[in-house]
Amino acid sequence: MKSTEHTPNPLLDPMLPALQSTALVTAAAIGLFAALADGPLTATGLAARLRCDPTGILRLTEFLAAAGYLVRQGDRFGLNAITRATCTTDGEMPLTHWLRFCGIQLAALGQLTESIQDGRAVDLFDLMSGPEARLTHQRAMAQTARPAAEWVADQVPVPKDARRLLDVGGAHGIYSAAICRRHPPLAAEVLELPDSLASATRVAHEFGCSAHVTHRPGDIRTTTLEGRYAVVFLGNLIHHFPPEILAEVLAKLVTHLDPGGTIAIWDLAMAEGTADPVAAGFALFFYLTSGAGCHPSSALTAALEAAGFAEIAVARPPQGTTHMLVTARRI
Repeated sequence: MKSTEHTPNPLLDPMLPALQSTALVTAAAIGLFAALADGPLTATGLAARLRCDPTGILRLTEFLAAAGYLVRQGDRFGLNAITRATCTTDGEMPLTHWLRFCGIQLAALGQLTESIQDGRAVDLFDLMSGPEARLTHQRAMAQTARPAAEWVADQVPVPKDARRLLDVGGAHGIYSAAICRRHPPLAAEVLELPDSLASATRVAHEFGCSAHVTHRPGDIRTTTLEGRYAVVFLGNLIHHFPPEILAEVLAKLVTHLDPGGTIAIWDLAMAEGTADPVAAGFALFFYLTSGAGCHPSSALTAALEAAGFAEIAVARPPQGTTHMLVTARRI
């Protein structure tokens, strides 16, 4: 995702972006995009298929068309190329579960004022009502991981004849499975929070990772690790750690890496010296939900050096996202 300049507009900014995000989440929740997968429909026909209010569907489809997510042809509405690719289950890069999970994230954003005032984070898990919501969360994370997993796996240096990989908080295991496929007989052990273990294991199976990963319950901050690993991977995790916790985690992990072993960190990077609304927006969201935020590459490099890592390298994907991959070795 590339950063874009935005002209501030205090009249429309508090309203239209919120409407657009809510409209997308609502459309996914009621099955609107799926209903249009076979071809355009009128708002009346779409409302009948979805068993929704016809006027409400008309207003929703008109807005989604104006926002660029639907194509209007007379009185009919259809999918455009990007919506078909991302908002349908058989699209080239489906984000259907992500759209559903965004409904939970929107509920968290409604508590931003209180969080800013008192400094208390909002626990997303408290907003997930039951196992289906947990599955939606894990499937959403899997869908967003899949497009980048092969590139990440290509960049991670793995010692020869490596056998053990620790995937910290890896849930679905998509990244570590991709690394293992390139470096047999490497196998991954996913350390996942106990409350998320059942959904993570199920989603790993759904996304074809079970042959390369196993799961165990634990929290890297408190769980005692056993033995050493050739590779440690942390994917989209450290934005939940403030600097002092990150330092403790890195100091712990370095003692459980083989000499010459690799640590690989894949995460959003806080922009340094430039205004990046995407990175800054995610940093604000992670403050809300974790009391933490995105780490600049310079701060992460310094933290790795302080923990005893060397040969630190920072790589950016060619497609220009706000993510970075930082690798280092235990000497």
